[in-house]
Amino acid sequence: MNYKKAYEEIKKVVDGYFSEDAEDDGMSASFFMSNMSPQDPSFNRGIWKKLEEQVRSWAVENREIYVVTGPVLTDGPYQYIGVNKVAIPKHYYKVVLDYLEPELKAIGFILPNKKGTYPLSQYAVTVDEVERITDIDFFYILSDDVEEMLESELDLSLWSLNGNCSISCGNLTVVRKT
Repeated sequence: MNYKKAYEEIKKVVDGYFSEDAEDDGMSASFFMSNMSPQDPSFNRGIWKKLEEQVRSWAVENREIYVVTGPVLTDGPYQYIGVNKVAIPKHYYKVVLDYLEPELKAIGFILPNKKGTYPLSQYAVTVDEVERITDIDFFYILSDDVEEMLESELDLSLWSLNGNCSISCGNLTVVRKT
């Protein structure tokens, strides 16, 4: 795959779909109650906080990144809280795409909704793996060859993370291709 061609394709897609107005609308929408999901306090204040800080750091290092975050909703049944019976996800995901040169890269994370016991690198997976677990196609707008290149590769050295292993997150088994 020609990285220059991939970069030009991603740039065209991003330029067509994102603008300052769209970013402002997206930021305000992120604070609606419908965009919230219950997290274990030790998870939220621990490994999730570390991942959020890491992603902010990557945004500065890489100038712009595209981030998708949410609960995994394919591994129920769930425990519920409150009178409205809000489901408590067992896992959360985050995928990050760096679509600007000099390096095009993507990384995914699957984390159990409990106190993290491993470094962030141990939760890193390919975007393909997050898609398999969540049943969500994150970067479908890209051509198949660019999407395949970015989603199937995981090079931790490009993301300032170290470590390499497969882990089990409750009833999900996460397998990484490195």
